[in-house]
Amino acid sequence: MWVSFHSCGLVTPGTTMNAVLPSDVHANWNDDINDGGLSEHARLVWIQSLRSQHKLVDQKRNAYWRKKIELQSSPTQLWRAVDKVLCRERINVVNPARSASEFADFFIGKVNAIRAATDGASAPTFNDVHVESPLRWFQKLHVDDVVKLIHSAPAKPRPDLDPAPTCLVKDCVHLVAPFVTHLFNTSLSTGSVPDAFKAACITPLLKKPGLDVDVVENYRPVSNLSSLSKLLERAVCNQLESHLVEAGLFPQHQSAYRKGHSTETALVKVCADLVKHMDSGHHVLLALLDLLAAFDTVDHSRFMTRYGPCHAIFHLP
Repeated sequence: MWVSFHSCGLVTPGTTMNAVLPSDVHANWNDDINDGGLSEHARLVWIQSLRSQHKLVDQKRNAYWRKKIELQSSPTQLWRAVDKVLCRERINVVNPARSASEFADFFIGKVNAIRAATDGASAPTFNDVHVESPLRWFQKLHVDDVVKLIHSAPAKPRPDLDPAPTCLVKDCVHLVAPFVTHLFNTSLSTGSVPDAFKAACITPLLKKPGLDVDVVENYRPVSNLSSLSKLLERAVCNQLESHLVEAGLFPQHQSAYRKGHSTETALVKVCADLVKHMDSGHHVLLALLDLLAAFDTVDHSRFMTRYGPCHAIFHLP
């Protein structure tokens, strides 16, 4: 079996095959073969060279994958690189037997069933929050703010939703930015979102690789909005997040939807607490709660009524 060391990043311009297998090893090997046997010296040299080869290959492989991981600039790219290292790349499902109507009926029925099951539950209680500087209106965006938003947008093609690809918009950003800025500021000041921004393409994705592709229960819906809709969403999110940080309203241990936090920080916190209490001789019990279709079952009217007082947000359009 032939292995390409160049394709694996194991041989770099500073590494030659002579460093992997020295020439004197081949010379000794050939001399001993011609003499009809292997001397003890030649056998030891061969074993030593073989060990050196394995060590060099391991070093080059480790350096290659370490560099691959360290160069990633976001958690998403990092986990994709880790998945490649562990050979667990995602498997795309092609042409499931179920129709779009069957998927839509299942997702709608699932949400309705959850709401019906919890309809008789008692209303939750909330505490109003009072801070020195509540959020009463959104700040107007400047053209430079929109330019930064457009440049930071991922180049994901959405041909069904976007009239122009993101890469083209980025090339013409200084031409379109003033119009997009006016559109966003109008939306923020009036509290309305264009109907076109609410349209989304729903893609059913398998929850785990290897599940039966013809069973609708094995899928979860993923909504893809237009690029402009995502930019407006990001503009609002930036102002809300800035307000929550300045007012100190972020929960201390929240890792989701927060800058500098991710599943990694949550996992590190949990593991550190477990080890700390176990080292102290205490028993540790971990309870995990998974809410079924949590975001899909949120009551929007109740959410809007309670979200403001709980986070010092008042009188927004």
